[in-house]
Amino acid sequence: MRKCTICAQEKDESEFDVYNKKTGARRHQCRDCRAEQAKMWVDNNADKVKANKKNWADNNKDKTKEYRKYYRKTKRGFVGNTFSNMMSRVQGKNKPWLYKGLPICERADFIKWTLEDRMFNMLFDEWERAGYDMKLTPSIDRLDSLHGYTFDNMGWITHSENSTRGCLSRWGYGS
Repeated sequence: MRKCTICAQEKDESEFDVYNKKTGARRHQCRDCRAEQAKMWVDNNADKVKANKKNWADNNKDKTKEYRKYYRKTKRGFVGNTFSNMMSRVQGKNKPWLYKGLPICERADFIKWTLEDRMFNMLFDEWERAGYDMKLTPSIDRLDSLHGYTFDNMGWITHSENSTRGCLSRWGYGS
């Protein structure tokens, strides 16, 4: 047993990190207290943290690019990227005559809704199994193209289906 110098609680030896592998010496502060101190430092030094992250990314462009490529193929990364694309459309950065000014749901709500959606999960898993075939990429379909990205107006389909629906409706064959 050991006493933490911050919270003054008696804790098991395993609650204190080893700082010298050679001697087996352990820190005087427990893991929980050190984590809380680190969080406070990050909160109080947000500018330094941001600058350090930017500096690292600038000096490690190849690692940053590779990580982004990997992350976009995770469910969470894919959904976040999809929302960013939707947001850029409604802000008028892409085809403003179609999307600009349309309503859009909140990012956190969209992520939660999507990750709980059975169809998205089935489509994503199939896309992954198929080696990320572009035709099978999960895609958001707006049921009524005159309305925005609201939960009652969205559903998940494959990229191929969405492209076909878009072509058909553009030429007057859609429902």
